[in-house]
Amino acid sequence: MAKDQIQEACKNCSEEINSFCSILCEHPEVQKSCITFKKGQLLFHEDTNPKGVYCINSGKIKIYKTSLDAKEHIISIVGTGALIGFAPIIAEGTHEISAKALEECHVCFISRKDFLKVLQTSPELKLKLLKEACKRNGGIIESLFNIAVRPVKDRLAVCLLMLKEVYNNSNTASPVEINLTREEISSIVGTSAETVVRLLKEMERDNLIQITGRKILITNEAKLFKIGKIY
Repeated sequence: MAKDQIQEACKNCSEEINSFCSILCEHPEVQKSCITFKKGQLLFHEDTNPKGVYCINSGKIKIYKTSLDAKEHIISIVGTGALIGFAPIIAEGTHEISAKALEECHVCFISRKDFLKVLQTSPELKLKLLKEACKRNGGIIESLFNIAVRPVKDRLAVCLLMLKEVYNNSNTASPVEINLTREEISSIVGTSAETVVRLLKEMERDNLIQITGRKILITNEAKLFKIGKIY
């Protein structure tokens, strides 16, 4: 992406009502850097010191933890407007998670020093971060509950609906396709890739989804809501 394209994209992102960039990037004391991350490139790794925060302008980032056997366990997928990397700065610790680009991503990077300056002077940012922290904590509790008690098919249905929202782009009328490997989906659901493949085939046979390669298109959202017991 050319420099002028990045600047225009940042402008469009900062105009989003719920975007953290609208607070951070337009603050007079902030010096931001527009960075392009290629697919598979790390933004940061767990157990490292935070250098700053990252506001996602475009693309998808996976947030995950690595187990002792080096397996990645995906916690969430985030996209445009999301702010990541702020928790360890506020907690004065190291990153507890890793972040990696699932596709080419354009990100606004704001240094730790500038982020703390804005945090000290912006009640609006403090409130948004508090809301975001509470939301993420609720999501973690829900995920733990789902893994503990809900059937795998229910969890997969919820996962697909969540991913549809992440991959949705309001600027296009094209159908929303989920583009993740079966291993990545199984990491989110908390099961094996083989189980995910089998259940996806069942869902396709029941006309709930369409599968093309690794891409998934939801064709019966209402039925998935029912399977996932989302009312």
